[in-house]
Amino acid sequence: MVSEQRAANGSPTPAIIQISTAAAVLRQLPRFFFEGTGSLAANQQTDVAANFRKVAAVEWTSGSSVRRGQMLIRLADADFKDRAQQAQAQLDEAKATLRQNEAKID
Repeated sequence: MVSEQRAANGSPTPAIIQISTAAAVLRQLPRFFFEGTGSLAANQQTDVAANFRKVAAVEWTSGSSVRRGQMLIRLADADFKDRAQQAQAQLDEAKATLRQNEAKID
């Protein structure tokens, strides 16, 4: 509880503050373990934007702990597979054209 009083000249006097204490609790924790409550702010920030159409699965829930490398979201990959097949077909066609042109030189 804070009570504010004023001196005879109208200036505020220091507030009286009541303080309470609690006993510390000592627990043995595993090495590299940190427990706390609060907010985190990043030293660096980046914007991530992706051009995809569908999320196939969300592998985490809000507030849950995650590990480095853990999958968080799985994207539907049908569009990506189609594009990879198209790129492979274009590469195969370019290789065939190269072989034909090399054969003409010989």
